[in-house]
Amino acid sequence: MTQPLAASIRQCLVAAAVLVTCSCQYETVAEGANVDSGIAVVIGDTRVRSELLQDVRARAPSDLRRDVLAVDEVVTNSVLAYALRHWDPASAEWLDRVGLANRLTVLFWTEARNQGELTQTELDEWTKRHWVTVARPTSARTVHAVVLVDAEKEQGERDRALAVARQVRAAVDGAADAEEFELRARAVPTQGFELRVESLQPVTEDGRIVVLDAPAGKSHFGTYEPAFAQTANALEEAGATSEVVSTTYGYHVLRLVERLPASVIDEPERRARALPEVLAMRAQRALERVLTEQANAIPIELERSADEATSRVKVQP
Repeated sequence: MTQPLAASIRQCLVAAAVLVTCSCQYETVAEGANVDSGIAVVIGDTRVRSELLQDVRARAPSDLRRDVLAVDEVVTNSVLAYALRHWDPASAEWLDRVGLANRLTVLFWTEARNQGELTQTELDEWTKRHWVTVARPTSARTVHAVVLVDAEKEQGERDRALAVARQVRAAVDGAADAEEFELRARAVPTQGFELRVESLQPVTEDGRIVVLDAPAGKSHFGTYEPAFAQTANALEEAGATSEVVSTTYGYHVLRLVERLPASVIDEPERRARALPEVLAMRAQRALERVLTEQANAIPIELERSADEATSRVKVQP
């Protein structure tokens, strides 16, 4: 095998091994040796014990494919380990160390699982992280026209901006839809102020912005000011228009485009959904604790002669 090809295979296998996290526990089997009943998988000189398969299964998603996923992971890792020991012993030695580290994570996972059911605090924290999909209150999607004026401006200038906003409110009254609302608002003379018309993301009454197509686990998308959020949610039917409302940005006129109903999942279902993530966080904390303890246990000594030795080093300009 040529060196470039060997290097390429090595890179691919190492990358694949990292992707599947290499959780295999293997023991070398002498040729012709009997395999006991505790062995779940044998590939070449690699064997995987049933206990490991159970550990991997426990970490797999709780669905109908749980057993298949666990076997897939174990077999894939075993094949990689077998191939590496034959094709690239140096990488196999490195992979052994990865496997040892992964087995440590299995221990942390088991410890996390043995801590018992989720606490109320853990459930509440998880719910806050996933509130958009599991505990979303009613919200309002609006289009608004705002006459921008800084809250720190003198009262006379703010009064002039307010007068423009009131003209906008009168102009949009009776608009058939959001498009007509925008056209009528933009037609109002702004008297030198900046007028901005925007369609906005839904907002809850307490000001949280709702992004329905957000990536899983992402829940914080900023907030709107309380006065704005409360005014938006006070509009009851699509097409309703607010009176002028003041925020630190200026003076707004809101039109309700849509009211989104609440989406709240009951506590037992939330507990079931939260369990894998909370167990992973418990295990992560355990890992961080061990790393911190080990770091603190390593003594750091300053060689007294270091200053003297470095003072003799001459740096050339």
